[in-house]
Amino acid sequence: MTAIMLANKLFTVPQWYFLILFSFAIFAASHALPTHSLSPRANPSSTVPPTGALIVRQKNPLPGEHPTIPDAIRALRGTKGPQTIFVYPGSYNLGVYIRYGYPLTIQGYTAAPGTYAQNQVTVSVATGRAETGGDPQSSAIWVQQNDFKMSNINVVNSYGTGTNTQAVAVTAQGERHVYSMCSFSSYQDTLYVKSPSAYFIGCNIEGAVDFIFGGGTGWFEKANIVVKPPRSFATITAHKRAQASSTSKFVFNLSNVIGAPGAKPGSAFLGRPWSAYAAVTFQFCSLSDVVNPAGWAAWNPPQDTRTQSVQFYEFANKGPGSQGLRSFGKSPVQPAKIEQVLGVNYASWAL
Repeated sequence: MTAIMLANKLFTVPQWYFLILFSFAIFAASHALPTHSLSPRANPSSTVPPTGALIVRQKNPLPGEHPTIPDAIRALRGTKGPQTIFVYPGSYNLGVYIRYGYPLTIQGYTAAPGTYAQNQVTVSVATGRAETGGDPQSSAIWVQQNDFKMSNINVVNSYGTGTNTQAVAVTAQGERHVYSMCSFSSYQDTLYVKSPSAYFIGCNIEGAVDFIFGGGTGWFEKANIVVKPPRSFATITAHKRAQASSTSKFVFNLSNVIGAPGAKPGSAFLGRPWSAYAAVTFQFCSLSDVVNPAGWAAWNPPQDTRTQSVQFYEFANKGPGSQGLRSFGKSPVQPAKIEQVLGVNYASWAL
């Protein structure tokens, strides 16, 4: 006996009443309020500029559009409120400095917003700290503002692979930054995290020397970390936390660490301490054999190790790179939680 037949038998309620309830349930489900999701498909369209967006089009820009991203940034002067910059496909060989007093979103054109692998927008430079006078100044993109989001943009600094070749792809400076499905590539000092609250989701990050560094706080979700062949050995992170009271840290969650072609097994360390209280965690990650069995490296041994007070943690990782007798890394009792790292209200700005 069906549920409707049983209901009619027991309560003598006509079938049309249940049909109305069923129809209402379908209507309510189809009009339910959306919930937060980690999927970048929840973002505005990645192929059509949202209404009111500033548009960057490298080839044959239409009236009112901009040929470069810096042109669009300059057009923000005098405006107020949240803004979006939509960038059409192209290789933009010009550094970008971003500073705006309100929330800003930069969306790169792509038909596949759920992956960095099909990004069609690339920002590239070939500038190093040696010629610009500072790490941020060498950046292909330097963000110096609060409430910033960037999706589906490739950023490359191809300065060089010799000695003293600090050359930043992205400097993230300011509170509440979100980088979704982006790719950052350099050799030394690829990603400079100065932000106290930066969230990276599904990003590809490539380099060889201290290529994720800084004194800020970053949560890296489902990142792809690619180690390029180093001159001697590679170091993925170089976290800077000078005070024991500081809460800054890097956390890599559900991420992959692999070697680029030519990178030898055991040639990379998960990190080294830029300052005495550096804090880095790799948890639930897949570590390939490019990771050295010692796991972590001192800063400049033997005279300057900076290892006595570091917080280098690994939790529930897998793969050949997760095996070995760690030098001074530890296993925490439990994994890091994102709300403890980015704040209890992180979902209001990160998701």
